[in-house]
Amino acid sequence: MYENFERLLKERGVTPYRVAKDTGIPCATLTNWKQGKYTPKIEKLQRIADYFGVPLSYLLDGKTPSDESQDMEQTLSGLLREVRSSAGRKLRFGSSPLTPELRRLLELQLDTLLTTAALLSQSQQSHS
Repeated sequence: MYENFERLLKERGVTPYRVAKDTGIPCATLTNWKQGKYTPKIEKLQRIADYFGVPLSYLLDGKTPSDESQDMEQTLSGLLREVRSSAGRKLRFGSSPLTPELRRLLELQLDTLLTTAALLSQSQQSHS
């Protein structure tokens, strides 16, 4: 994910320091993200996405709605991986923290959505 952030920095000619100052996200957060120590919370990722005028999904998977095609399976799978790997971190939905129970519910819902979409896709392919 940090690679997508770096791509935006390069394309827009902006420094991480400038992003930190303009978004209120501490430089240490960006440095820890770069070093792989942790991923910023969704709220902070959204602030970065808003700053650059890109959808949050761009930071997660490098794709924008204007891409020729968007693989929803890949996007949802990436989001599910993020939720699953967040067990030790505090996730937020907007300004509300996700309790462990809500995080687990989100994980189950994403898994169900992926499974259902895959089954429907296979069904459509077999009827074509």
